[in-house]
Amino acid sequence: MKQALLFTLIIFGLFNSHIQAQCRYDSKVQEFRNKANNAGTKESSNGSQGYFQYANYYEQMCWCESELSDADMERLVATINGCVQIVNSQYSSLAGKLPTMTKAKCKGMSKSSSTNNSTNSNSQSPSLQQDMMQLMNNFNNAMSLKRQGEAMAHAFANEVKRFGELGTASNPQELLNNFNHNMSQISELQAQNKIDNLNQIGNTAVSALNDLNSGNTDGALLSAAAYLDQREAQKEAQREAEYQKQKLIQQHKEKMSQFYWKAVELNDQSINAYYRNAAFTFSKNEENYNLAYVAHHQCFADYMKNNFSYSNTLWTQNNCAKPQETFSLENNLIPLDVQYINTAKRKYQLYTSTGSTYFKEAAVRFAGSAVDEKPSAEYFYLMGHYAGIDDPIVAFTAFETAKEMDAGMFNSTEKYEEYMGVKLRLSYLLKEAIDNNDVNYLKIATAASLHKTIDVYGMPAIAYAIQQDNPDAVQLFLNDYIKDQTQYKVKVQVRETMIIAAINNSEATLQRFVEMDFSVDYKIKSQTPFEAARKAQANDAAILIAINSKHTTKYQTQIIDAAAEAHDYITLRKLQRKTSSTEHSQRITNLMTDFDEKAYAKASEINTKESYEYYISNFPLGKYLNDARSRISKIEETRSYNLVVEYKSIDRAKEFLQNYPESKYAKEVQLLLFDQLYEQGNSEYASKETFKAKSSYKAAYELKEAVENERPKELRNLKSQINTLNSHVALHFEFDSNGGFGFGTIGLKTKGVGFYWTGSLNVPYAFSEIPIYILDEDNVLKKDAGGPENSFIILDKTESIRSAIWLGLSLGATYKIAKPLWLSAGVGVGAYGQVDSYTFKEANNPSDLPTAEVQTQEVHNKVESGAVVYFEAGAYFRITKGLFLKGGVTTSSKMTFVQFGIATSIFKY
Repeated sequence: MKQALLFTLIIFGLFNSHIQAQCRYDSKVQEFRNKANNAGTKESSNGSQGYFQYANYYEQMCWCESELSDADMERLVATINGCVQIVNSQYSSLAGKLPTMTKAKCKGMSKSSSTNNSTNSNSQSPSLQQDMMQLMNNFNNAMSLKRQGEAMAHAFANEVKRFGELGTASNPQELLNNFNHNMSQISELQAQNKIDNLNQIGNTAVSALNDLNSGNTDGALLSAAAYLDQREAQKEAQREAEYQKQKLIQQHKEKMSQFYWKAVELNDQSINAYYRNAAFTFSKNEENYNLAYVAHHQCFADYMKNNFSYSNTLWTQNNCAKPQETFSLENNLIPLDVQYINTAKRKYQLYTSTGSTYFKEAAVRFAGSAVDEKPSAEYFYLMGHYAGIDDPIVAFTAFETAKEMDAGMFNSTEKYEEYMGVKLRLSYLLKEAIDNNDVNYLKIATAASLHKTIDVYGMPAIAYAIQQDNPDAVQLFLNDYIKDQTQYKVKVQVRETMIIAAINNSEATLQRFVEMDFSVDYKIKSQTPFEAARKAQANDAAILIAINSKHTTKYQTQIIDAAAEAHDYITLRKLQRKTSSTEHSQRITNLMTDFDEKAYAKASEINTKESYEYYISNFPLGKYLNDARSRISKIEETRSYNLVVEYKSIDRAKEFLQNYPESKYAKEVQLLLFDQLYEQGNSEYASKETFKAKSSYKAAYELKEAVENERPKELRNLKSQINTLNSHVALHFEFDSNGGFGFGTIGLKTKGVGFYWTGSLNVPYAFSEIPIYILDEDNVLKKDAGGPENSFIILDKTESIRSAIWLGLSLGATYKIAKPLWLSAGVGVGAYGQVDSYTFKEANNPSDLPTAEVQTQEVHNKVESGAVVYFEAGAYFRITKGLFLKGGVTTSSKMTFVQFGIATSIFKY
């Protein structure tokens, strides 16, 4: 309906813009519309609402130029004057007051424009033209009101968005001021917008009332439609305002939190700075002064933590007491070295109490100053003691100097352990640096000559570096060893190092010296590097030397001969990659092929997993690699099968079938697994481990397809056992001897207690048309309700026909006592009643009773009715895998009756 209305309004709007193309007030209408769209809503006297009223006035004036009937002209003049009244009373400060309109003046305007409109007037009937003009007038008025309201709402929303963002702030107070200002502005805008909305509603109401008073019901309807559109825009603007408020609050919290954590960070930096100042100052007074500032800032940290708030900045004000600086005189009475060492002791004590590493560093420095002032073993020891394992190079250097000055310095157990702890720490760090090629640390260690004084695994550092084949470490250490030596001694030192590298098969280290153009053709103690490598069976080193020696042919031949004799496939393969000799390469290829054939033949002869693994590891390019891997797989398969057969293990059988599903042994293993699971299930069942037994049986039954031909009888037994062990949730129905009916759900568990509920209803009693009677004090039978007020007299109560629980709910438990049998017991509450049979006489008057006919009637005995608690017991007997029969009894203080029923399984577990 609303879409159709909007469509109609749009069509009329297009037509209206065409009709009024020649209106003399078009420019005025457009002028005031533009002003309205550009104006805010901050003040009602200067907002868009007033300008829209002016635009509306001039739109209505355009209709005075049309040929209208007297009635239409009257309504138009009333609408224009209503607009004039609004403008002159509220918005005249915007563009002046407007003149009122009279019918004669409006008609005069139409005459002046009749020539221009004669063509249009002749083309339409007077009645149709008047209706159309009135409709256009109504439409323009409604659209003007709608545009006013929507423009106000949009302007309000845009104004609010301006205050929805917090700008940058240099401190928390500035941030708080910005937040409070923006929130205040939004609140003011909301208050002003509320006034503007009320004014707009009033204007719309005035327009609608004017239309109604003038008989223009269509105009009033359109004004009402415009009001609905305005309200939606106003609501959306208010939602935008609330959103911006919440957004502003969240921004404020986030930024204030950032200021807090920045304040904490800066305060921590100050604490750190004062700790540093206290640590490195020589004066005790200055030290105490800086420590007092540490306490001052720690006090401020606690204050900020305990008083932080989003709504104020009091937490930023440090009101903790500031320390007072004191001054000390220069001390020339005590020797400077004693002052330094006492200061060092004090700094180390502060390190242990504060945990600040600045004091530890300062303790080392002041101990060093004492050493510089007056070297002594005690001062060097304290310097090393303060450095400790955190700075082991400084500590070890100081300890070594102290030991040189006083040989007995580390005779005590405590000091010796301290000395060894630093030394072991350096040994570990040096080892790690060599292993990880940490060149920077190696340079530091070399500068401190640690490679000369610290052993790694009981050997000199350079020896360990050669063993680990780290050429950078070897070169660094060697550079230090040969410093300031003659060229001859340098050559000797290098050659000795190369011999050691050859013996240790350190190929990379040897390669480094080769790249430096050091020869490999020399002898030390009648032994060449090649001979040393061959003797140590360092084949990689021997190959490198052979390739770079002037005796390359001779050396390569020796390597090939030795490898041929030892069937050393790996060495031949390495040499083949490096040799440039075609002859040697061809010989190596022939040897490798021969070794491959013989090695695989040997592995096949032994035919073990280990023999084939040896072949694979020693012949990585061997011809029979895939076949060796296949044979290993078959050996492992056979070994796994043998273990299954030997131990008859369920886990081993499952693992075998998982690893070798296509094995030739699969069928046999499946049968074995079935038998083991079946046997295990029987054992668990005999031990009354019901759930375990059921799990074993199910696992065995999953092998049905594999064993159905070999184990048909066992499969039938399994299926029966599983059905027996299944617990059921069943839907049960029951009937009782009093005509009652019940239904519910019941849990019949294989092991443990199950539960049930039953809802019951006695249909013959609850829905019978037997009247309800009561007995009065005179033993007169009367109807309880309804019917004529007859008189009765009881002649005899023949019998009580039946008692019934006509509506009940019971809850109970079940327990399995034998393979197909469950017992049940429960308690219920319900409403009961009684039906009796009476012989009596009935008459309209008591005087007619003696002659009245004797009747017999079944009646509901209201006296014998009410609530009752009842108990029930029964048994469920499984007749098939999902069907159960029930029998039982229900008893209470009022009655006892028999139950029977049936239950059908709806879920098994």
